[in-house]
Amino acid sequence: MNRKILFRGKLTSGRGWSYGNLNIRPNNITVITPFNGHIGVYGQVIPDTVGQYTGLNDKNGKEIFEGDIVRNKNVWGTYIGVIVFKIDRFMVDWHLPCGWTGLRLSFHTIDISPCDEVIGNSYDNPELLKKP
Repeated sequence: MNRKILFRGKLTSGRGWSYGNLNIRPNNITVITPFNGHIGVYGQVIPDTVGQYTGLNDKNGKEIFEGDIVRNKNVWGTYIGVIVFKIDRFMVDWHLPCGWTGLRLSFHTIDISPCDEVIGNSYDNPELLKKP
């Protein structure tokens, strides 16, 4: 197997995000440590913010992680979704308008499209998933 296994998590220090190897210590402290010379900030992270790299990049070449919010524009409109890991695979949980009532319909697709664009993440930008 020759794929990149990479995690990210939001640092408890508030200094941004850490990218690298995931380590859960016996005292349940979650830490991200350097990954093959990956340069960045490392340390204890908030466990709920940890996400794995999907192995895919968006249309701009940006790595896509669990928890990322993606946008897809096509002839039918613009759609916003969040990357999740369910049923043993990464997929997009699309948040779509549902009829005239203004409710939102959520459904999953197995494929992450090469037309998807990362526009934020569900931890720093939750407002992107709210209805317009």
